[in-house]
Amino acid sequence: MITKNNHAKQYRNIPLLLSLRAHFTHSLTSAVELAKKTKSPKHIVFAEKLLKIKRAAPDTHLESLTRYKEYLCCPSRMHEKRIREDKYQHLAEQLNRVKQIRLFLDGSLPTEETPEHPVDTLRRAINQHLTQAYNNTPRVYAIKASISAISQNIGRKKRAVNVESSTHLSTDIHAIIDAGKPLGDIANRVIDFKVYHRLNSQP
Repeated sequence: MITKNNHAKQYRNIPLLLSLRAHFTHSLTSAVELAKKTKSPKHIVFAEKLLKIKRAAPDTHLESLTRYKEYLCCPSRMHEKRIREDKYQHLAEQLNRVKQIRLFLDGSLPTEETPEHPVDTLRRAINQHLTQAYNNTPRVYAIKASISAISQNIGRKKRAVNVESSTHLSTDIHAIIDAGKPLGDIANRVIDFKVYHRLNSQP
């Protein structure tokens, strides 16, 4: 029989188990759950760093699909990529809610909503335009995931990704869509951008 004391002890052990999974297996889900339970700034920062690392991983499969036209042979991998990116987006939203709670607890919650970063605004516009033009096919999800990874590299590399370079990329992608060109042209433009900014060497 589970007593109240045993139940309380099990509950106290949950953060420890989550911490072990987050730090030793690099489980992003456990890192976010740990941040949700403890609201600790240290745990929130760790979860944010782990999310950026996961999202910024090089999208070498996208390159193989466009350069060597292996898309039709690998639909399952594209489906997995879509599921993974949807999961990252869901966890990012949970983490943002935890950050807002932490700000409230610290008494520093802003009275007005924090303005969206210009790069995030550009990415959202591209995603909407891609969906309107090509629907949400697995290949479109792959491009969206790659663009999302690019936005995580603001100022991290020598050839830094910034608002100006992101605006040029956004303008080019919108122009390709408006011209009715194949989706592969957009994928190749994204790859060229990543090669120039040396993003494919990201761990």
